[in-house]
Amino acid sequence: MDSNKTSMGLEQNIAAGLSYVLGFITGIVFFAVEKENKFVRFHAMQSIVTFLPLFVISLFIGFIPIVRMFGILIMLLGLVLWIILMIKAFQGEMFKLPVVGDIAENFLNKSACPSQQGQDTCARPSSGNSSSKFCRNCGNPYKSGDRFCEKCGKQL
Repeated sequence: MDSNKTSMGLEQNIAAGLSYVLGFITGIVFFAVEKENKFVRFHAMQSIVTFLPLFVISLFIGFIPIVRMFGILIMLLGLVLWIILMIKAFQGEMFKLPVVGDIAENFLNKSACPSQQGQDTCARPSSGNSSSKFCRNCGNPYKSGDRFCEKCGKQL
């Protein structure tokens, strides 16, 4: 499979951008459907971790008349984040929000390689070759002995 394609057959930047379209809802869908591409899974998880709390907070604030104005500010913040994150994902950029991006990345690292936490790479079994490794930054497979990822350039 081409490293820029997802298991769904979409280009990875398209799938990552689509994971933001309906906020946490499409984030959940793409996280559940895409099992291989770490770039798409990261953006889907970042969508969930960003927009689900914003939705819940704005929902609760909407019921409290005194602080209802803060709900409007939260909605504007969500709109700005939504636009920025979609643009960055569609451009193929591994754009990580300061706190939320770390939470999403930590969740992915723990779920992908529970026995290898703290390492930059993740050994995963593949068809016929159990020594395949993937870049933690972009999910691109690399060969033993490679020092840098061919796709994103991160040191392995």
